[in-house]
Amino acid sequence: MLNDPALRLSRAANLRAMLLRSPRKEEIVRLLCQGRTEAAIGRQLMIATCTVHAHVADIYDDLSVSDRLMLGIIIADAFPADGPSLAFKPSESVPSREGPS
Repeated sequence: MLNDPALRLSRAANLRAMLLRSPRKEEIVRLLCQGRTEAAIGRQLMIATCTVHAHVADIYDDLSVSDRLMLGIIIADAFPADGPSLAFKPSESVPSREGPS
């Protein structure tokens, strides 16, 4: 997976599309990127840990990954300006590194 650029680009596109469709999955991906556990995510979002686990399983399944490392690589591919921090909403444009014009 890591050395197949076409597959990585495809998964990055799938991630961007998934985050646009599901604000809850976007929240969970953001918290996963911060290193939060499923239990901590559940407490923060006020949902059961098993619900978080189900969302994480769906995210992994949608992207054909099996762990957070692979998810992080796809996030870095999808949002190269910000990497795993996902500092902006997918519906917004990528912030310019040059500042305002």
